[in-house]
Amino acid sequence: RLHREPVAEIGNSHAYTHAWSDIALKPGEDLLAGLTGELFDIRAEVALNDASAVGFKIRGEDVRYDVAEKQLTFLERSGPLAPQDSTIRLHILVDRISIEAFGNDGALSMTSYFLPELDNADIGIYAEGGTATLVSLKVHELKSAWV
Repeated sequence: RLHREPVAEIGNSHAYTHAWSDIALKPGEDLLAGLTGELFDIRAEVALNDASAVGFKIRGEDVRYDVAEKQLTFLERSGPLAPQDSTIRLHILVDRISIEAFGNDGALSMTSYFLPELDNADIGIYAEGGTATLVSLKVHELKSAWV
């Protein structure tokens, strides 16, 4: 089966890494509150538990996984993503005007352009309907490719 994933060299652009593991993600809580920026490499492994949805809020846009629908949705695009052992893996690349999302090691890949709110550089994470577990979450702030 064909898969699409970011090149490994993206790791050469990591400026700073925030990392968590085995953290309960409850509705109304945002582990990433206060984190801002334009360029990110986000890697998450999420045990869905009893959550109905989990997602990231990126500069005002949602990257949302609906558990019942088994769909990843962002910027008016959706794609199928079946959990593996009640867990999903997401790899999200955020650029100034684009978001690329990869699910379950490239089994799903979607790219979309957006015009972010200029005064909103916030990112966040959320669960809906119940608690999920962040098995692993790494948020890499990226260096700009433009010098």
